[in-house]
Amino acid sequence: MKYLVAIALGPVQDFIAAARRTADLTAGSALLSEIAQTVAKRLHETHKAQLIYPATANQPSAPNRILCVIESDTPHKVANDVHTHAVQHLKEVWASVYQSLPPTISAAIDTELASYQVRNFLEFYAAWVPLNGDYVVARQAVERLLAARKATREFKQHPVNPNRPKSPLDPAYDSVFKEFEQGYRLPSAVVGKPPLYLKPRETLDAIGLIKRYWGYHRTRNGGVPSTTEMGFRALKNYLYEHALSEMRVLEEWQHKLGIAELSALLHQSRWQELKEEHRRDPRWQQFEHEFSEPERAASHARGILRYARIPDEYLSYYALLQADGDRMGQFLDTLTSIEQHQAFSHALGAFAQDAKTIVERYEGHLVYAGGDDVLALVPVNRALACAQQLAACFGQRVEEFARGQKLEQACLPTLSVGVAIVHALEHLRDALNMARAAEHAAKAAGRNRLAVAYSPRSGEAITVVLQWSECTLWHQWVNAFKQGLAGGLPYELLLLVREYEHLSQEQQRAIVRAEAERVLQRKEGHKHAPELPHWLELAHDLQHLAHLMIIARMLAVYPEVDV
Repeated sequence: MKYLVAIALGPVQDFIAAARRTADLTAGSALLSEIAQTVAKRLHETHKAQLIYPATANQPSAPNRILCVIESDTPHKVANDVHTHAVQHLKEVWASVYQSLPPTISAAIDTELASYQVRNFLEFYAAWVPLNGDYVVARQAVERLLAARKATREFKQHPVNPNRPKSPLDPAYDSVFKEFEQGYRLPSAVVGKPPLYLKPRETLDAIGLIKRYWGYHRTRNGGVPSTTEMGFRALKNYLYEHALSEMRVLEEWQHKLGIAELSALLHQSRWQELKEEHRRDPRWQQFEHEFSEPERAASHARGILRYARIPDEYLSYYALLQADGDRMGQFLDTLTSIEQHQAFSHALGAFAQDAKTIVERYEGHLVYAGGDDVLALVPVNRALACAQQLAACFGQRVEEFARGQKLEQACLPTLSVGVAIVHALEHLRDALNMARAAEHAAKAAGRNRLAVAYSPRSGEAITVVLQWSECTLWHQWVNAFKQGLAGGLPYELLLLVREYEHLSQEQQRAIVRAEAERVLQRKEGHKHAPELPHWLELAHDLQHLAHLMIIARMLAVYPEVDV
């Protein structure tokens, strides 16, 4: 008998967000994607499943949800087999990591606890319904069953040892290290040793150790930029143009010391961390008396930035971009056959590959792209252009699919994107939460939009949401500030907001636009400003415009800005 089977794997967002480094973030995404790919392959190769989503078992960024058709009289046994296979794969990953660790680290690990954590980490949900000819009805039924299964999941209480600290990446788990020094610090024989380079308080769990090990190897090969490296990329061209000799000195020291990222030498705090991490490394010790040379070069390079009125803290701002398709469920309900759904899955797979190309074109790093879901690190001055390109590409892929299937264009899904501009010292989990909140804001405002959130080191965080057709405003206001528009303008507009927000909407419509125009005309460089947007009528709109100006003024500091 044929069954339509839906499988969901987890944990997803919380697991990926459990990261202190961008390498942890990428490794968590890669691990979950690899498990999903393993499940899809097992279904296809062992149980001869007809895959629907993803359409193939070899999709590089495999989504955590799988939809397929199997022919079996015992679908529950198929689900159990696939679950067992996924857990076994995770066990093999752990065994490979554990065997690759140096003896000083592996000897300090409680293997029994680690084995328990690996066995019980994966969340696996499965549902199935008979496929009796009506694919739409069957898909809706299996999705309802899967949602019910997830809602009635078991909440296991993990074993707790009061004498052990929690893992900083996932506080639900105890650390797998057996012994600790005073204050729950890791033993000195473990701290700072390759390939994990653990800090004294990084008392990781087993899955956290896998993340850190995978992340180290990807970082070592130049595959995962840090947040400071992503900040550096926004000003890299300017520094090489105006401080070439200093950058060459830093390049030489990067090579001498085997440092993965040149930006680490530019940041005083990161440079000090590296010296502390490698203080026992013979390779570093032989150069210790010469470290004043890279320090002088870095100081001079930062001085050149300040001379150009670019605060050197701008070396540390980066952007997190999160994108998600709009009304995907409603659109899937319009697909009437397995073949149509498979064709749409191919379109989403093609977009995932496009997303990688687009993000890299803007010097960013793709964390994951599973179908319509994208997470990426991008330089601040290229994030908005990258977001617009992703939305355009998604729309193009969906329209090509619709034309091929002769579907109506009116109901096609769109893409909403949230961009969070944050400082490298911001906790990575908080930055991810901000990007996620920005994406939700884009959807809450009507979908098919871009939301930009900015969290300065001092001052409150702000968010601006615009339709894609209105994104030319970013270009216009950034250019206006670059050409000399007074930087105090947005703050005077915010004073007007406080003055008029208590008025009725009727009164606001009569005065807000005229007052904003009056303040603008009094400001230096007002001739460079664009026309006030058509939607400026209420105090809330004025606040929105002022926030847009604040972000545009911040972006205008960068010599190059793609908007």
